[in-house]
Amino acid sequence: MKVSTKRHWQDFWDEADRLSLEDVYGNDGRIVRELFALGDPAGKRVLEVGAGTGRDAVALAAAGAE
Repeated sequence: MKVSTKRHWQDFWDEADRLSLEDVYGNDGRIVRELFALGDPAGKRVLEVGAGTGRDAVALAAAGAE
């Protein structure tokens, strides 16, 4: 049985409404840890290209990245 487009998106957003920001954006700092493993970010230029909260960019800036 084919689900209507309207029903599909209604189901999608009903499920999405149950998610917290941590469910969506949580990565337990994995990205920042991987970047730190490459070396000290202090003084390095960083381009944040994510579409999230900016949490990783803030952590890198706190460590001295520009």
